[in-house]
Amino acid sequence: MIPSLSRFIYNKLLNLLLLILDFLFILLSGGKKQKKGLLLIRLDAIGDFIIWLDSAKEYRALYPEEKITLISNNIWSSFAKEFHYWDEVIGLDREKFL
Repeated sequence: MIPSLSRFIYNKLLNLLLLILDFLFILLSGGKKQKKGLLLIRLDAIGDFIIWLDSAKEYRALYPEEKITLISNNIWSSFAKEFHYWDEVIGLDREKFL
């Protein structure tokens, strides 16, 4: 019981710290012109990614002039790079992230 409670408190404190850092980043960068772009995050399995590809195509159609970056599961990130729906693909190790 105690370890799960301490993990819960740790996660809540970490979330609060990240929220504060996000707020500070927004505050400090408020005067600077921000680059526009779109960030898509898909960390699921390859089957879900393939089903989602029609939606990805529509993102490119909706935002033809924007830079679109995909953060993907590193297991299939090389496959995702073959599509021209995004300008950049960043692979992320899902197991390490979780």
